[in-house]
Amino acid sequence: MRMSNATWTLLTPQSQGAIAIIQLGGDVTYVLETLTGRTEWQLNRLQLKKIEGIDEVICVKLADDLAQIMPHGSMHVIRLLEERLHELGVEHSECYAFPEASTELESKMLLALSKAASPLAVDLLLQQPAIHASSKESNTDRDAALNFLITPPTVVMLGAPNTGKSTLMNALTSEETSIVHDMPGVTRDAVGARVNCHGLVIDLYDLPGIRKSDDAIEQKAIALSKRLINEADLIIQVRDAENSWVGCESPRIITVGTKADAAEVPDAQLQVSAHENKNVQELASRMRQALVPDAYLNDNSPWNFDV
Repeated sequence: MRMSNATWTLLTPQSQGAIAIIQLGGDVTYVLETLTGRTEWQLNRLQLKKIEGIDEVICVKLADDLAQIMPHGSMHVIRLLEERLHELGVEHSECYAFPEASTELESKMLLALSKAASPLAVDLLLQQPAIHASSKESNTDRDAALNFLITPPTVVMLGAPNTGKSTLMNALTSEETSIVHDMPGVTRDAVGARVNCHGLVIDLYDLPGIRKSDDAIEQKAIALSKRLINEADLIIQVRDAENSWVGCESPRIITVGTKADAAEVPDAQLQVSAHENKNVQELASRMRQALVPDAYLNDNSPWNFDV
């Protein structure tokens, strides 16, 4: 039998983390008792309990109709909890409650903190209630840039096949994210990863090399690449000394010459060697600066942030 007055809401970002926070609303006592087996719950008292088959969690009942469960932040654990709550008839909700907030702006700030992907967002968001109390006006361009701190911008690496995009992707993520091979066209689909660029988290995509192809699978991958290019907030245009630039139109482009250990690309803004780790962090810094400039971070005017 499905419950009609119990809900759950994820208060932390939908990504891997140390701890997740799940808010329960409605008949929270029933949900807590069913999940943990504990029948007595004092308000505002943290309890360490085991949810069988899922995780050891911290639970707290904040009010008769409000509670929080804090498991480990593994996406697998969150999915298991979601399945268990669904079995209990607990409905997913996007209604957020922050009883510790004294104003609507503080509630909005806490919600933004719960969703923000970038570390640089934290201090800026915490300052907003005091800053908004001033008479200063916000800047819409700055607002849009700082909103990238909450929702990661899309950044794509664009270049001809076999120009070192995948190797550079691996260097930026410090993982074997992309397939690296000397055969042109080996990246048959867009490969994405979240990368922390000096405090700004971005969604970085290594796109298949744009070229003519009779391969149906590769044609679909190239079509996906073109869509991502059109939607991208920043383009990393890549070429080595043996290839030409792949053209595109975008207000934000950083041109990168790859394989600088072999030969430099004279008309590139930055020379990079992923093999020698030359200027890889400089590229990360420039990506952050292109999307969220220092001037916006250091400006103490109000930020009308989106959540």
